[in-house]
Amino acid sequence: MPFSSYLTTEWFVIFFIPVFPIRSVIIHEPISPSKYYSAGYLRGVVTRYNITPVSLNRKQVLDVYLGIGIFALVIVLLVLFVHFFGHLFT
Repeated sequence: MPFSSYLTTEWFVIFFIPVFPIRSVIIHEPISPSKYYSAGYLRGVVTRYNITPVSLNRKQVLDVYLGIGIFALVIVLLVLFVHFFGHLFT
């Protein structure tokens, strides 16, 4: 991959939690210069990128699922700690 490109994976998400991967793509440098627009009070920049579909990146998928699992484990452990040892702090 060129230096000005990066690999990303798109996900199906429910309540901000990635459920399953849809596809992986390589985002290349802009194919055209940025265009500025102004519509009343709205101002912004439109940049078009070249996107190349690639096979699903298993490392990114595994990293996301691992992160979700670790986060869920921490939440469960905190809930159990408060449930069993919460009386020590009252």
